[in-house]
Amino acid sequence: MKRILTVGFILVFLISFNVYGGEKLTFEEEVLLPKKVYIPVLPRGVNVQFWEKVKEGVLKAARDYNVEVTYEGPKLETDTIAQLNIL
Repeated sequence: MKRILTVGFILVFLISFNVYGGEKLTFEEEVLLPKKVYIPVLPRGVNVQFWEKVKEGVLKAARDYNVEVTYEGPKLETDTIAQLNIL
């Protein structure tokens, strides 16, 4: 029984590896040309002094770390419908 479970586990692993991760990256893809990181930032409101400072920090950090960001939020913190539409 133990041998059957072990063989079954190995077969499932090999099948999933071929389906989901079988391709090998080239050296350039893996090391020299890393994909750019994307981070969406969703504040509660954009016309509030606190969130304006957050935006400044987000944009500065994106430049410093070479990360792509989007900063999108409703005009008012109380506009829950707009918050849900952004999501």
